[in-house]
Amino acid sequence: MHDLLSTQLISLLEKDASQTSEELARQLNASSSTIRRRKKELIQQGTLHIVAIPEPKSIGLNMIAIIAFQVQHEHLSSVLDVLKSREEVKCLYANTGRYDVMALMWFSSTEQLYKFMEEDVSKLEGVGGTETFVCMHCVKAFWSS
Repeated sequence: MHDLLSTQLISLLEKDASQTSEELARQLNASSSTIRRRKKELIQQGTLHIVAIPEPKSIGLNMIAIIAFQVQHEHLSSVLDVLKSREEVKCLYANTGRYDVMALMWFSSTEQLYKFMEEDVSKLEGVGGTETFVCMHCVKAFWSS
């Protein structure tokens, strides 16, 4: 559990991680050295990850798809390992329910998605079925404000 300062710092960084320690300190009524130290601690604890996430369309990835996989239990780990190594996979989850695995993926075109499904997914041992959801319009995403 984190104190109020850490919680507020995380919230501000979620909105704009490029803010300087001085800007954050002003907003939080704290010293910039306190903010730098707290930010470093949160990163070292694995609580906070500061990464650059591009807007998919701005880098030519015009298709966002969620692919749901039905996987035989004994092959779950190997399927997850293969999928997590793929550059197109941005989020990967093992689930309960109808689908064992769900992947949020970015593609440049329907052809790239087709090639992935035809050439790569078809070779994954233990995959019993898939369902692909193509995102038509992104209303809110973790990579945009």
